[in-house]
Amino acid sequence: MFFPKDMCRVTVVCHKQHMKDVIKNLYDAGTLHLKEYKPSEGGHYPIGSPLENAEKISELLLTLNSIKTQLSLKGIELKRNVMDLAEMEQFLNDFQKELDDINSAIRIAEESIKESERKLEIISFLKITKITRFGLLNGYGSLDVMSGYVPKIDVLKKGMRGIDFEMAEAGGKDRHAVMVFVRKAQSEKAKQALQNADFSKFETDADWKTSNVSEEEALVKKETGSLNTRVGDLKGRMENLKKESGAILLGAEAKLREEISKSEAPLKFAVSRHSFMIQGWVPKEKEGMLNERIAAITENVYFNSEEAGHDAPTQIENKGPVKPFEVFVRLHSLPRYKEIDPTFLLFLTYPLIFGIMLGDVGYGIVLLAAFAFIRFRMKKFKSLSTVLMISSIVTIIFGFVFAEFFGAENIMGYQLHPLIARTEGLNAMLPIAVGIGIVHINIGIMFAVINEIKDRKKRHTLGKLSWFIFEFGTLFYILSVMFKMTFIDNNISLAFIAAGVIGLAAGEGFQGVIEIPTLISNVLSYARIAAIGLSSVGLALIINKMAGGFFQAGGIMMVAGAGILVAGHIVNTLLGLLGSFLQTLRLHYVEMFSKFYHGEGKPYKPFGTY
Repeated sequence: MFFPKDMCRVTVVCHKQHMKDVIKNLYDAGTLHLKEYKPSEGGHYPIGSPLENAEKISELLLTLNSIKTQLSLKGIELKRNVMDLAEMEQFLNDFQKELDDINSAIRIAEESIKESERKLEIISFLKITKITRFGLLNGYGSLDVMSGYVPKIDVLKKGMRGIDFEMAEAGGKDRHAVMVFVRKAQSEKAKQALQNADFSKFETDADWKTSNVSEEEALVKKETGSLNTRVGDLKGRMENLKKESGAILLGAEAKLREEISKSEAPLKFAVSRHSFMIQGWVPKEKEGMLNERIAAITENVYFNSEEAGHDAPTQIENKGPVKPFEVFVRLHSLPRYKEIDPTFLLFLTYPLIFGIMLGDVGYGIVLLAAFAFIRFRMKKFKSLSTVLMISSIVTIIFGFVFAEFFGAENIMGYQLHPLIARTEGLNAMLPIAVGIGIVHINIGIMFAVINEIKDRKKRHTLGKLSWFIFEFGTLFYILSVMFKMTFIDNNISLAFIAAGVIGLAAGEGFQGVIEIPTLISNVLSYARIAAIGLSSVGLALIINKMAGGFFQAGGIMMVAGAGILVAGHIVNTLLGLLGSFLQTLRLHYVEMFSKFYHGEGKPYKPFGTY
C-alpha cells in the first residue's frame, strides 16, 4: 500500500526450438513485464524476428477491422472460439464476401431510389406546369424547349416581348415554374431574356417507361416502394449477421490479438544462432510460479532472478476506499519503483482539506447526491465520483463544525451552533489553515527522508533531515522573539537554525539553501483553505440576504426570491466544488509532492495482458 510492489529482474535463456513454448507459457502466466532488448545499448546479438504466422495474423486482423467498420458490435459480449488460423481465415473471408454482397446490393438499390426520386421531382414539375405527356418535351424540329424556375414571372414576360413563344407556367411563393417553347431562330434571344429574369434551369430528361406523366408517376412510386423494401430486407439481413456472428467475431479478434502479441514477442528478445534471451520484471511473489512454468518446458533452460533496480516498472496496489484515490496519482504520474506511493496520504488528506474549504451541510448533501448518481450511472467516472463522494461527506461534517447550511445557521428551524465561527473572518481560519500547511508539508519532508533511506543515499538523507532541524530552531526563535514565549535559549534556537542550514548545504548543496524561502511560501499557500471557504460562505450569505428581501416583500416577489435562492446556491455550489477540487489538488501536487515525489514511473504491463 505504501510502496509499489517488490519486483524481481528475470533473465531466461533457452534453445530456439523451445521459443514458441516459452512464449506461450509467458503469455498464459501474464506476469512478466518484458524488457525491450536494444542491440544499440551494448548488446552483442540481434533482436529476434516475428514468428512465421505474424504476417497472416496481421492480414486477418485487417479483414476483421474492415468487417467491424461495417457492423456496430457495441454491447455484444465476445465468445471465445477454438478455430485455428486456417479455419478463421476461411470464416472471415466468407463473412467479408457475404457482407460485401449485401453492401453492394444496398448501394445499387439506393442509387436506383435516388434515380426514382429524381424522376418524381421531374414529374412534380411537369404536373405543376400542366404537362401531361412526355412527348411534349422534345422531338420538335423547329422548336426549343426550356424548363426551369424564375423568381418573377412578370420580368420574364416583359423580356420575352417581340419573341414568338408559348409558355406553360405555374406560380409559387418564391418562384415560378416555367416551360418555354420558342422557335429555334429566336432561341438565343429567349435565352437572354431568361437569363435577365434570373432563370434557373431544371433538367427534365430521364429514361421514361411510359408516355403518360400520371402513369409514369404510379409506376415510379411502386418501384420506389419495392426498392425501399429491398433495402430494409438487406439491412435486416446484415443485422441478423451481426446477432448470429458478432460474438464470434469479437472472440476471433481477441484470439488474433493474442496471437499477434505472441508472434511479435521475439522483437523484444536477443537471439543468437541457436538460442534466445528474454529479460523482464515479475512481482517477487510470482517469481517462483514463473520459474516452475518455464522449467516444465525443458530442463535445458537458464532462469535467473535478482533484485530489481530503479528501472523496474511500477505496480501500485491499494484496496477498499483507498483505491479510488489512485486516480490522482495516475493523473500526476506513477511513483518510481521503490518510491513512496502517496495514494494512502491522498485518502487521508484530500477529503479533509476539501471538506474544510467547502464546509457546508447543504452543499455537501447536494454534491453527495450528485456524485452518487454519477458513480452508479457513469461507470467510467466511478473512481473520481467515489473520491468526491467521500469528500462531500467530510464537507457535511465540517458544515456542522462551522454551523453552515447553505450559508445559514439553522436547518429547517433547527439551530446550529458553530464550534469554529468561520464567518468571523480570517482570524478564525487562518491559523488553522497555516497549521494544516505546516503539518502537510512536513509529512512530505518525512516521506522524502524515507525515500532517501530506502535508496541508501546518506548524503541526501542528511539534507532532508536538516529541514526538521532548521524548522525546530526557527519555530522556537519566532515564539521567543515575536510572542515572548521562551522555551529554550535563543542562542540554542539560532544554533539549530545554523545546523539546519549547514546540513542542507551538505546534503543538497546550494540548491537546498536557496529553497529555504520557498518553505515559507509553501506554508502561506495553505491560506487559500481559509480564503476559499470565506468566499463561499460570503457569497451564500449575500444570496440569502437578497432572497430574504424578496420574501419579506411578499406576493409575487416571493417567487423571485425562491428563484434567486435556488439559482444562487446552484452557482455557489458549482463554484465551491471547482475551487475546492482544484485548490486541494494544487496543495498536494505543488506544495507537498514537491518535497518528496519524483514520479515518472513506468506502469507494470505484463506480457499476456495487452
